[in-house]
Amino acid sequence: MLRVYFKSAFRCNTYKRGFAKKKNYDAKRLVSKLGLEAKRIDCCVDGCMLYYKIDGALNECKFCNKPRYHAKTVGTSNRKPILVKAMFYLSIIPRLQRLFTSMQTASQMS
Repeated sequence: MLRVYFKSAFRCNTYKRGFAKKKNYDAKRLVSKLGLEAKRIDCCVDGCMLYYKIDGALNECKFCNKPRYHAKTVGTSNRKPILVKAMFYLSIIPRLQRLFTSMQTASQMS
């Protein structure tokens, strides 16, 4: 059950006007209770690249030249740009540490 929830909560989500903020909030709350940190990383609309580390300053995809942010409309010059697509990354090291701290799961893993 928990695996299915994480799978649906942390896959790449396209930000739209009707984006379900409640689902995002619930996922962050669940992860924080587990002591895991979720990192949001911007990605291309087609999924061909991540805007991370060296590529974090780019505004267009290197491969398909699609924009990173939605086009600004008239009267929205003071607002932050809205991402087209983002993903959540859960580091594997804390997850493996949690599995090995439990005697029941540690015996099954070796």
